This record gives sequence, C-alpha cells and structure tokens, in this order.
Amino acid sequence: MYAQKKKPVPIQKKTPSLLHHTLNTPLVCYASDTHLLGVIQRVRARGLYQTKEVTRLRQTASPHNEIIAVPQGALVDIVDDRVNNFAVKLIPRDHRWGLYRGQAGWIATTRLQNDPVANGTAPLDNATINGYWTTYRNNNAPALFSLANLQYVSVSNGVVGSIYFEDAATGNNGRIRLNHPYGPAVESHVNPVEVYTHNNANTAKPSSSKRGEGMVATRLFMINNGWHNPPRVGEYVYELWANGPNVAASHPSRGQYTAPVNFTQNMINVLYHAVQTEQIGNSIMSKLRNHANMAAQINA
Repeated sequence: MYAQKKKPVPIQKKTPSLLHHTLNTPLVCYASDTHLLGVIQRVRARGLYQTKEVTRLRQTASPHNEIIAVPQGALVDIVDDRVNNFAVKLIPRDHRWGLYRGQAGWIATTRLQNDPVANGTAPLDNATINGYWTTYRNNNAPALFSLANLQYVSVSNGVVGSIYFEDAATGNNGRIRLNHPYGPAVESHVNPVEVYTHNNANTAKPSSSKRGEGMVATRLFMINNGWHNPPRVGEYVYELWANGPNVAASHPSRGQYTAPVNFTQNMINVLYHAVQTEQIGNSIMSKLRNHANMAAQINA
C-alpha cells in the first residue's frame, strides 16, 4: 500500500510579524519570496525625503564608515536605483544611494519619510542649500560653462528659465536649464545654434514643412516673418540647430531674451553642479535660485 500523500499545510500570511521581526531572530528570504523583497528592502523611489531621526551617509566599502552625519528633519535626495551589496542589522539592502549637503553615500531608508517640501508644506532645510553653495561654489564647471562663454538668459515672469553659453572657438553651445516642466537639466550641443527673437514665438515659428526645406529657406522665412537676429532683449527666444544645409532641430522658448547681469562664476558653478551632480528637481531649484547668496544675482 502506498503511503497517503499529506496535504500541504497552508501558509498563513503574517506580514505584520515580518515587519516587526526582532533583530535577534534571523530573517530568511528565499528566492521564491521575491514578492516580499519590496517589503523587506523598504525600497524608496528616487526623489526627496526627510529624515525622521538622526542617521548618517555610509561608504560603500566595508566596514561602511560614516561619510557625514545627517540630523533629524534634514532633506535627503535619493538619486538612482543602484543596489548595495552589504547588509546592516540583518536587513539586506535597506539602504539607498542618497545625497545630503553635496555628499553622496548609502542611507537607511527606514529612517526616511516622505518629503513635506515636495507639496510645499515645509521650508527647505537651509543647511542643505548652504551645503550646495559651500560645496560647489569653487568647484569649476566645464570650460563651456564659464562666465566668459555666458551669452544670454531666458526669463519668464521675472524668473530665469535657462542660462545659455557658447564657446566661440569651437562653436559648441550649452545651457543650464533651471525652470522647466521636466525639471532642471544641463545640455550641450556640438552643432551651432542660431538664436532669433520675436514678440510672439508661438504664432511666428516656422512649421515643420518649412524647416524641412533646409536652413536657408528657414532663415528667410524667419526674417520675413519678423524674427530678429541679432536677437532683441525682451522678445521670445527661438533656437535653430544647423546640421550643414539642414535644420537639425529647433526650439521655441517660453522665456524672453535677456542680457546676463550680475552673474558670477561661483553662481554658475553651484547651479551647474546642483543640476548635473545632485539631479535636483524643480522644488529645490526654485529655493536654491532664491537662496540669499544668489537671489540678487540670478533674478536681477
């Protein structure tokens, strides 16, 4: 006679006990338990968070020494989705790669909470903004983004949208985008960029079919339809990227052409690195832009 097969014992779901597992009891997670990894790892999406208790940024290499202490209530930016290869307090991979005051390292996600700044309910930590300024003001941006190559800025409703640069020797162009629906960004272009202005960019910009006729036809269209090159201060910006005889790309701006005033290399350094290194969003940029060290310069 064959032995009767035993019925499998149903697994009882005890999520709360898992979450409150004591540090003295080993926490085991098998490969088949991948649906629990999100709970165990306490994964945080990229973005800005606030510390709910004192913590620290840690180094990657063992023994994961402290890089910088992070006080309670500070803002920490989780910048990407990299996974660490170390365990702290028996909870594997509960740390994310974060930035605080210009320093990068691993931070325990169990000590983070959703950022109240993102919805405008709390002021940005002044220490964070001061940290950007202190860390980056003397850390020069690439040569293209030097004060000598600064050409113009676009301004919308009194706020600087982008800062534009051109290296006359190489013809390369770049901009630090500060205010945009998709957030701040640093951009550079190897193709020459021609700038035109008009008092109404939306109705005066050339159609895609006109741009398809090539650079010469597009230039003629723009000049015949009230576009000005050299640009005029106070008018809306339209950028035209040349690729030999063809139009490589074009970009109408909501900002108005404005001559740069009161800019310093220190300010450019901070803005460049805050965007390129910290990968900050609009909410921090708006506060950084109005920081006491910059407000009189960038929004003059």
